[in-house]
Amino acid sequence: MYTMCSSSLASLLALSAVGHSMPAACSSGGGDLVLNNFQLYPENADYDPNSDLAFFSVLYNASVAVYNPSSNSFEENINFPQTMEPVFHASGIDVDATNRKLSVLINAGVAFDTEGANVTGDNFLYKVDLSGPERQVLWGTNLSAVTNGAYGGCQDAASDAAGNTYAVCTYPSAILKVTPDGTQASPWYLSNYTAPGASPVEAGLSGIVSVGDFLVGPESRGRRLLRFDTRAAAPEPVEIPIAGYNASVWGSSDGAFLPPKYDGKVLLVSDNTQGTIVLVSTDGWQSATQVGFVPKSSEEGFSVATLQLRGRVYTVNEFFADAANPKVAGTNAGPRAQFPLQDINKQVYSMVKSYIN
Repeated sequence: MYTMCSSSLASLLALSAVGHSMPAACSSGGGDLVLNNFQLYPENADYDPNSDLAFFSVLYNASVAVYNPSSNSFEENINFPQTMEPVFHASGIDVDATNRKLSVLINAGVAFDTEGANVTGDNFLYKVDLSGPERQVLWGTNLSAVTNGAYGGCQDAASDAAGNTYAVCTYPSAILKVTPDGTQASPWYLSNYTAPGASPVEAGLSGIVSVGDFLVGPESRGRRLLRFDTRAAAPEPVEIPIAGYNASVWGSSDGAFLPPKYDGKVLLVSDNTQGTIVLVSTDGWQSATQVGFVPKSSEEGFSVATLQLRGRVYTVNEFFADAANPKVAGTNAGPRAQFPLQDINKQVYSMVKSYIN
């Protein structure tokens, strides 16, 4: 069952201008939520426990919506130079709670729209300061310039303890390392599975998380989990052996997330068309166990990410099929105004409790 605040579509349309506050999901001690925000179309999300705010990437508007669970409202939008430009999408969101920073990936959407047939266009990483009362964009860097446009679809990021950011590109797999001040960006890992001129480019890494000295992420093409050592200058990907592996639910991987409540031992991998893969590791991700799978509850929606909000774990749903319908006049997206967050907290805990207790 969903819990919702009541808001008419007409009122949501009136509030749809960038930066306007909108009614959001009703708070709940448990159960699914519905975010009421015209054209939110979230591709990823993360929560900052320091400010008690959540951040949702607004896919088609190339911006970030700031959600306050206390007031059940979206307080503001964080905008970038590409915001409201139809060729750009907002994808990855990563809160670095220790350093009080937010990473945001703005990419050329054509790579995803064409499923790798066209990987041209620029991809950007932005860093936002979360330490003050106002969210300020500190810097941005053009990731495409690092590889001369050879790697596209940059859609996720993770930070290490030193504040370095690792941005993941999907078409084909690449990880680009950016210094804390954004002044230096380098090709840290570049895959070589794509022949020059091949089209479409096969999808590779789709998400990334940071745990200890390692980065861990799902790879679409191999239906597998890879580990990278951040202490290496030029790392080689290492496939993580998975006990209880079930390839049937690894058809279209997307976001990866380590719920903070499980101290880096539980990894959730979103499969677009099916739901959420639940994995556990008790040896620092030298190996893993696939302990279960939570099917998505939305028939229309695609599972794109997971989010821990005030201690509960939710699946973020995206509605890519809306893009096939006429856009609302004067906007970049369709008319949807309600976006469900599927509460999977109990299911995940029931699967992992025997491993973490």
